[in-house]
Amino acid sequence: MATKADFTAEEWESLTEAPMKIAYAIMASGSPGPIQMAQEMWAVAQAAVEPTVNASPNALVNAVAADIKAISQDAEQRKAAKAGMQEDLQGIKELGALRAAGIAGASAVASLLAAKASPEEAEGFKQWLLGIAQKVAEAAKEGGFLGFGGTQVTDEEKATIAELAGVLGVSAPAAS
Repeated sequence: MATKADFTAEEWESLTEAPMKIAYAIMASGSPGPIQMAQEMWAVAQAAVEPTVNASPNALVNAVAADIKAISQDAEQRKAAKAGMQEDLQGIKELGALRAAGIAGASAVASLLAAKASPEEAEGFKQWLLGIAQKVAEAAKEGGFLGFGGTQVTDEEKATIAELAGVLGVSAPAAS
């Protein structure tokens, strides 16, 4: 069983940043307005710490979720995490590049997990990440007018989820 001690500080940071990077890929795939973006950010925040409330059978997921929760509750850690993400995203000026950065982050995490975690742990962690992507995509309708109409999960978001599943090496959820 892989634990935090099995990863370098930089590798562990990659694991704790993975949910947000995946969320960026989903958000960059659609065209959310400010309200939809807030709903999607709330969805990733909730989904990333959900294993601290309802424990996952995957110890690695639980450990990463606990660290994400601790970071979110400590002002200094939150500030450092924000600075790290801003540094990672520095220079990204278009949605396509933001989406690509999220996909690249997922790919890097998949490689890291292949090297350091058991196949079962890696599979569970990658499924957790893909579940977060799905929750972000489902968090807000896009299109429509004043909340009426619109699409819950756009074709672009579905394509990004499928691409994320591919780089993570897991099955994409059934199309809805």
